[in-house]
Amino acid sequence: MIDDVERYKRVTAQLTYFSDRMRDTFKQFIQLTIAIIGGFVWLKLQPGSDKVTYLLEAARWLIPFLALFLSLQIWWDFKKWRGYRRAEAEFYPGVPEGRSTMAWQEASMIIAMCLAAIFSIMFLR
Repeated sequence: MIDDVERYKRVTAQLTYFSDRMRDTFKQFIQLTIAIIGGFVWLKLQPGSDKVTYLLEAARWLIPFLALFLSLQIWWDFKKWRGYRRAEAEFYPGVPEGRSTMAWQEASMIIAMCLAAIFSIMFLR
């Protein structure tokens, strides 16, 4: 049987893990988006870029794909985080379950990713 101290350590470790994972996922999206846009611009400026229009079209749709996939990952991690936050609230009844602050942070990450996807479709031509 696991005692309360070990259970609490496990819960807080998982909270930290999922918080870090959500932040790292968003950071990964930013890095990949910048790399894709940089590659798009570089390819567009090369002589004979009209011969590789299929690559330019692929780059245009790669950012929305990344946004969709990584947004789902953030959403899934947030659901897991909330479950562990509820478990932490069992130890300390006064602890909020994380609906306000964390939800806004993850929602803003997902909104930023969606906006980047929309802008890539509109402007990467």
